[in-house]
Amino acid sequence: MRVMAKAAAAGLIAVQLGGCALLGDSTVNSPLLVGPWRIEDVNGGGVPDGARLTIEFGVDGRVAGVSGCNRFTGPYETRGKNKVRIGPLATTRKMCPEALMDIEAKTLAALAATRRHQKDETGAVVLSGGEQRLTLRPGS
Repeated sequence: MRVMAKAAAAGLIAVQLGGCALLGDSTVNSPLLVGPWRIEDVNGGGVPDGARLTIEFGVDGRVAGVSGCNRFTGPYETRGKNKVRIGPLATTRKMCPEALMDIEAKTLAALAATRRHQKDETGAVVLSGGEQRLTLRPGS
């Protein structure tokens, strides 16, 4: 009985340590993303005049910003060189003009779908996943 208890405890410790090692090895803060950004394009359709779309990636694995009408916040995680996942995101729930509500829905959908980040030929950072794409420029 004692031998089985010791073996079970050793197995549990190994699983816990293995899980920590895996997370520690695969989670990387991408210096490319950290800081404030202005979202200048959503899925190739631009951004309506007067719309304010921002995002800021913190070194603590949190993201926050303005999606056109409302504010959002949540976790993000980068893995490897260009992989990133954002969310789940919490948002405020104000009503705004239809054009802002529309760009907000598209922005939040694109953030939820994001799986990659990379710099394009103009120096902008592009977040993409599936058919979704956001183009970011430095600043807020």
